[in-house]
Amino acid sequence: MHSNVTQNLTETMKVVCEAITEEPDGCDAMIPYMHFWDIYSFLARLDGGIPAKQLRDVEEYLIRKANKNVCFIGPRDFLDPQCPPLY
Repeated sequence: MHSNVTQNLTETMKVVCEAITEEPDGCDAMIPYMHFWDIYSFLARLDGGIPAKQLRDVEEYLIRKANKNVCFIGPRDFLDPQCPPLY
């Protein structure tokens, strides 16, 4: 059974980005990739229902995006239709 906290990791991670970004209002809520990954992988482990392959696919995709964004990630990156689902 999935935990209530992580029923929608995509929305949760969007809120996390918005809460801790240092970008001005109106800009994409970019945060350092390592902060994003630490929080996301922690929540994914709590959930317990996300296959390891899914986590690897997400990580590989977002690392490529972060490398283009000076090691930052924001909602537009993980909401992109090309991004594997975070759940």
